[in-house]
Amino acid sequence: MIVGDSVINRFIGTYEYSVDSKGRVNVPAKFRRSIDSCSDTTLYIRMAPNNALWIYPEDVWQAEAEKLARLPKTPKNLKYYSMVYRSMTDSVIDSQGRITISGKQLSHVGTASKVALVGMGDFIEVIHPDALVQDTEDFDELFYSAAAEFEHE
Repeated sequence: MIVGDSVINRFIGTYEYSVDSKGRVNVPAKFRRSIDSCSDTTLYIRMAPNNALWIYPEDVWQAEAEKLARLPKTPKNLKYYSMVYRSMTDSVIDSQGRITISGKQLSHVGTASKVALVGMGDFIEVIHPDALVQDTEDFDELFYSAAAEFEHE
C-alpha cells in the first residue's frame, strides 16, 4: 500500500542473523525483494532509541530527510539533526544479500555477533535478539497502551 510518498507494510516479520567479523549481516530475501522493487539498493542506517538501529531504503530516507530539513533551526532541533547524521552510515546490499553495519552501530545495539531484523512497515529495526524476549514479556502492557493511543487517533 502506498500512502503519500511512503510504502506501508513493505517490511514485516522478524529475522535473526549472525553478524560476520566484518560487520556484515544478511538482509532477509523478503526484505530484499521489497527494496529492489521500490528503491535502489542503498540503505541508510542510523542509531535509534532503545539500543536499536533503523534502516531506511533510499525513498523512505529521502522523505525523512526532507522532514528533518523543514524543522525550525532551534538549538534543540539542530542537536537532533546532528545526532541523526553523525550516527548514520549507508550500505549497499552486496551480491550475497548482506549489508555492512559499523562497529559503533553494533556497539549501540549491544552485540557484535547476532542481531534481529524487525520489519517496521516502511523501515527495518535492528535490535539485540534478547530484546525480543523482553518485548514478548511486556507484550500485553505494550499492546493495550499502544492500542488505546491508536483508538484515539
